[in-house]
Amino acid sequence: MEQIQKIRAFLDAHGYEGILFRKTNNFAWITQGGDSTIVRNSECGVADWFITAKQIILIVDETEKNRILEEELTRVTFDYEIRSCFWYEDKDALIAEVIAKTQTVSDVPFGALPVVDHLLTPYRSVLTADEQARFRILCQESAELVETLCQTITIGMSEHEVEAQLAQACLAKGIHPQVILVSSDQRLVNYRHPMPTAKAIYQQVMIVLCGEREGLVANVTRLVHFGALPETLLQNQEAVAKISAAMMHATKPGALACDILTAGIDLYRAVGKPNDWQILHQGGLAGFAPREYLVTPQTQAPVYANQAYAWNPMLPGVKCEDTFLVTEDGIEILTQTPSWPTIEFAGIKRPVILVRDDK
Repeated sequence: MEQIQKIRAFLDAHGYEGILFRKTNNFAWITQGGDSTIVRNSECGVADWFITAKQIILIVDETEKNRILEEELTRVTFDYEIRSCFWYEDKDALIAEVIAKTQTVSDVPFGALPVVDHLLTPYRSVLTADEQARFRILCQESAELVETLCQTITIGMSEHEVEAQLAQACLAKGIHPQVILVSSDQRLVNYRHPMPTAKAIYQQVMIVLCGEREGLVANVTRLVHFGALPETLLQNQEAVAKISAAMMHATKPGALACDILTAGIDLYRAVGKPNDWQILHQGGLAGFAPREYLVTPQTQAPVYANQAYAWNPMLPGVKCEDTFLVTEDGIEILTQTPSWPTIEFAGIKRPVILVRDDK
């Protein structure tokens, strides 16, 4: 019921009578991990929620109803009504009928309803104890999958082959890869958001995963280098680790997101790379999306305890990214495993490039 209590607190705080939820991540949030998805690249699913101070209504296609009720609502403890229609009927008309005569808002565009999903972020992103427990497992599994692949990649494999192996490993554990980036050699230097290609790997490769399960998304980046690291890469690796540690150290309850970014920007300057932060976003609030929002110098949002963040500073040839939980007592790095090499700054261990001597 914690999610429903948060939603009703949101409605009361903003003076709305009801809210329509159509996004798949919100369905997962409300149901503690239920999945309303059919088309994986669609923002909306096949089941919607309408919630007011007194009512909770599930709006669902007849085709999907039994499966949703029997398999996706197993953790639901609140009472709700069901409204359904057949596949050949107008579901939008049914939704309009359900929400009629209420001052309703929505998480996605629907008719003339105001879209307020961004206003839900402070409610959705503060994770409950159950959400934290599920997130820990997801983050550990996601990191282990990436790191295991890093141990088995061989020279001559294509970036597409690496992508395929990671996707297969994720799906076998019920993790849906929302983002897989793979880049090698000069592409890793040239591009900050490198999509996988048919290019063969010769000396270095970066793997990025945003893995989703039960609505939550783990973000992790790891790099592999065959043979000793050149001096330039060693310097960039240390610099990125310092920037990452400083940003994570600054992510405390009550801090403003823009001030955390500023701390990172200051270190970019200190290591002699004053403009590199502008080339790639530096990350932000995580949880029920790879990023609930990307932090800019104008982002005034405060940090709350029990939120998850993922910063991702990057310099040519190296990137540092983990998902971590903010607590009153410090941070808990959720995607950190004991087997990966690290370097420590400000008391925070940061991943470094895995150097492999095999050819």
